[in-house]
Amino acid sequence: MPMVIIEAMARGLVVIASDVGATRELIKKNGFLLNAPADLQSAMEKLLMASDIELIQMKNNSLKLVNEKYNLQHMTDSVIQDFKLILNSKII
Repeated sequence: MPMVIIEAMARGLVVIASDVGATRELIKKNGFLLNAPADLQSAMEKLLMASDIELIQMKNNSLKLVNEKYNLQHMTDSVIQDFKLILNSKII
C-alpha cells in the first residue's frame, strides 16, 4: 500500500494520485485517480470547482476508509494472519 496516501487520508485530505500499484484500492470517492499525466489538470479543475459539501464528503470518505481498513487493529491482525500462514506452510 502507498503509505503516503494512507497518511494523507488519515489527515482527511482529498487525494490526487496516479493509478499505479494498489492506489486504486485507496481512491474511493475521496479523490481523483489519474490514468495519464494529462488527467492532472482535469482533476485539479474538479477539485477547485467542488463545493464545500463535496469537499467535506471526500474528506469524510478518506477518514472512514482509513478508520475501517487501515487502523492499527486491522493492520496488526493482517500481519498476524500472514505469519500464521507462513508458519503453517510447508515452505519453511
